[in-house]
Amino acid sequence: MSASAQSTWAARLIDGFARAGVREVIISPGSRSAPLVLAAAAHAALRCKTIVDERAAGFYALGQVRVSGRPSMLLCTSGTAGAHYFPDVIEASNAQHPLVVLTADRPPELHHRGAAQTIEQSRLYGAHARAFFELGAAPAVDEDAWSSVGDVLARTAALIVQRTRDPLPGPVHVNAWMRKPLEPPEETAVQAIAETPATTGRPLRAWGALREPDPSAVEALSDAIRQARRPMIVAGPAPLAARGRRGLLARVCRLGGFVVAAEAVSQLRLTGQRGPWLRLDGADWLLQAGVFLPQQPPDLLMQIGSAPVGRGWQQWLASKPPLERFVVAPCGWHDPFHHARAISEADVDATLGRVAERLEHDGISGESLDETWRERCARAEQLVWEAVDTALDAPGEPFGEPHAVRTVLEQLPAGSLLALGNSLPVREVDLFARGGLVHAGVVHQRGASGIDGLISAAAGAASLAGTSVTLLIGDLTLLHDASGLALSAGSEHSLVVVVLDNGGGRMFELLPIGARDDLSAPFREHFIARQAFDPAALAEAFGCRYARAAGADSLRAALARAYAAPGATLVHVPLPGERTAVLHQHLRRSVGQALAALERA
Repeated sequence: MSASAQSTWAARLIDGFARAGVREVIISPGSRSAPLVLAAAAHAALRCKTIVDERAAGFYALGQVRVSGRPSMLLCTSGTAGAHYFPDVIEASNAQHPLVVLTADRPPELHHRGAAQTIEQSRLYGAHARAFFELGAAPAVDEDAWSSVGDVLARTAALIVQRTRDPLPGPVHVNAWMRKPLEPPEETAVQAIAETPATTGRPLRAWGALREPDPSAVEALSDAIRQARRPMIVAGPAPLAARGRRGLLARVCRLGGFVVAAEAVSQLRLTGQRGPWLRLDGADWLLQAGVFLPQQPPDLLMQIGSAPVGRGWQQWLASKPPLERFVVAPCGWHDPFHHARAISEADVDATLGRVAERLEHDGISGESLDETWRERCARAEQLVWEAVDTALDAPGEPFGEPHAVRTVLEQLPAGSLLALGNSLPVREVDLFARGGLVHAGVVHQRGASGIDGLISAAAGAASLAGTSVTLLIGDLTLLHDASGLALSAGSEHSLVVVVLDNGGGRMFELLPIGARDDLSAPFREHFIARQAFDPAALAEAFGCRYARAAGADSLRAALARAYAAPGATLVHVPLPGERTAVLHQHLRRSVGQALAALERA
């Protein structure tokens, strides 16, 4: 096999991916992948970005996927390089994000012989990859055969991209053998190869299976809605595209009389308006405090998307309360609580539309809605936020995480993106900031729900968002992905990384282990894990602006400056971490006391 043939083969493969819809290629440098990298760099339809750290590169790509909805490609050399993608592949798999992972490999004659940078790459990601394609090496064919080879490669690339989307979206691993010489001959123009038509036959068009809801599922859900007196919708994690279902949800709520408990990650909470449905944004507080909803639960709970994130929801649903729960999600079995009445794996928008049509056609029959319960939901919502506001505005209450979270949301530019870190931030947005008044899309990492790679992912999202992106994370998350700041520095729009520095893993203080006095010493050392670091030095090292904000006024000023210019700003918010668990406990008591009269009524 000649170097020219290998370069041509690589160019045809890369062209096939471009024709199948790939637009973003994230490259981590290496020698063995040279033919593929040169082909990608020469292709006019592809945007290539080089990121040295494969782990950061993978999360960057996932950030792009969350915004674009189409698969980005990861491209690396052989050996352990591909192993660094493992956390990204796991997140893509669990979150059902399409992703192409293309690893270059040594040819088989170098395997098991002590050759450098050679490991077993076949099925490297195991069950976390939706499919694995071993492409082998470029064939030794004459010039006349390249049209046929190119057609096969184009169709293979189309199949690979299709498998990232269907039947279950996720990552697909592609492995390609590359032999030396890896560079094309000097007389070979890679650009010319890339621009040569790859196929001579008719272009391939492929569509995945439409996940239309089963008619019997629509009938069952519609019947349950007609019979329900206290129907509720809980909306858990969903992609950015779910912002488009707000009109459909309003239609179903009008017909079915639903009360809606929407989490920020559902795209249905930060809508910029109060209506058009009856909100219960304080539902998680009610469940944590054990008031109202546990005593007067809905008789129908329709879960849209993944299982809710909130601690109250998770504890309550795990207790298997006596209610009818329908789960509607596009892919996967989103019932970690093992007691859903029915699960429909179908497009959520299509399901809502069919249900609305059925209700409009057949009308609402059976028992009327429990208007008293609906009124109590509205009153409970009011009382929850009055209790939260009173506690946070109490004289002597120091500026803490709730105040910082509220300030960040109040300052978000309309229509921008809010990226939420895991652990406390994703929960505290729901606990301390009622929905409706802020208009923003929410980017989240609720696949494996880890704290790794969040800055890199935000940088990837910012690369395609076309608007400002605000990332809200904790101090340990910053340290876990500090190199992601380097990817953020060149953002075309403002990318603001707000670090809530509460001195370590304060989320653990909210768990049972945090209340154990007998375990306090190892808990403080191994769970809270306070780290010594200089955020200003980190920002400077990676080319980001820096601001320190120790109160609401300084935080507002820092955010205003950050949004006024492109590029990345690290906003460091030091907080009294020891107040986190105390404040949560106080608020649970306050909500319980405020709702006591409503519970007895």
